[in-house]
Amino acid sequence: VSLSSVNLINGSNLHATKRTTQDMNKDKISVDFLPSVVLAKSKYFFKLFELLPFNEVAEKVWELLMLLTTIDEILEKIRDLEGEPGHDFNWSDLLDSSSTFRLLYSLQIVECLIHPTDSDEMNGHSIDSWKFTFSILGGLKHLIQILISSNFLLELKGAKDNACLNLLLRIINFFALTS
Repeated sequence: VSLSSVNLINGSNLHATKRTTQDMNKDKISVDFLPSVVLAKSKYFFKLFELLPFNEVAEKVWELLMLLTTIDEILEKIRDLEGEPGHDFNWSDLLDSSSTFRLLYSLQIVECLIHPTDSDEMNGHSIDSWKFTFSILGGLKHLIQILISSNFLLELKGAKDNACLNLLLRIINFFALTS
C-alpha cells in the first residue's frame, strides 16, 4: 500500500487515534456472529451448496465455500467411518457424484486425511487405521465406480470437473499404490 494508492498527497492531513485495550474490548464482536462462522454452520453452508447448480453464481459461491472452514458435519462423517466389512456402506452420502461440487468438496477432505499436515486433526484416529477402514468399507471401489460411471471429459463441463477428475485420480492412485 502506498500513500498515493490511498489518495494521500503532499499536504494531506492524517488523523490517528490511539485506542486503549479497554476501548478495544468494548468493541469486540462475538466470534459467533462473524460472517465466516455463521456461513460455516450446517444450515447456511448447505444453502450455499444449493446455489451451485446455477451457473450464474456457481463460481462465486464455490470461491466463498473455499474461504470457509471445513464444515464439521461432513469432515466428521468422512473421518469417523463406521461400518462392518461386507455390509453395504452408503458411500453415495459421503462421496456424492451427482454433484461435481459436492464430490470435489468431499474429495478435498479425503485428500487431507490421506496426506495430513501437522495442523490437520484426526481426533485420535490413526491415519493408517483410517486408510484401512476406508478401503475395507469399499471407499476405493466406490471411487473407481465414480470414475467409470461419470463423464468428466464432456466438453460442456467446466474447470471444476477437471479439478474433480484430477483429485479423484490422485486419490485412487494413492490407494492403489499403498494397498
